[in-house]
Amino acid sequence: KTPLDVVASAPSVKIHARQKTFGAFFQHCPQLRTLVLHHRDCLEHRTIKGHQEAVERIPAVLANLGPHAPQFFGPHELTVLEDFDKASYAAIRRAHSDDYVDFVWNLSDQFQARTPRSRGKPQAFTPRVQQAVQRL
Repeated sequence: KTPLDVVASAPSVKIHARQKTFGAFFQHCPQLRTLVLHHRDCLEHRTIKGHQEAVERIPAVLANLGPHAPQFFGPHELTVLEDFDKASYAAIRRAHSDDYVDFVWNLSDQFQARTPRSRGKPQAFTPRVQQAVQRL
């Protein structure tokens, strides 16, 4: 067994030693941390009342991350970024299929083309994605 195996799984190892070891790993190799990207534009997300993706979920999730919730994550386990540039079109295409990116871009154009009165109303995105994915 490696030292990490022992520290990570041995019931006889004290929690403090485990936390200290993982803290050292995360400080030495920050790329091992969990990265949480949150942008304030997400707070503009609108849904119908009672929808599972309501904007209120964002502050609730963020409140349970990092130093506010040490029972879930140690102080060196997370990196939370809120100030970053939008992903480039090329970066998005590296993470998603061309068909999916094209679908989302076209759907966005359709939403923007709506009349000013209907533009501010919530639009059902997920059902459209589910239907499109079946065709892709």
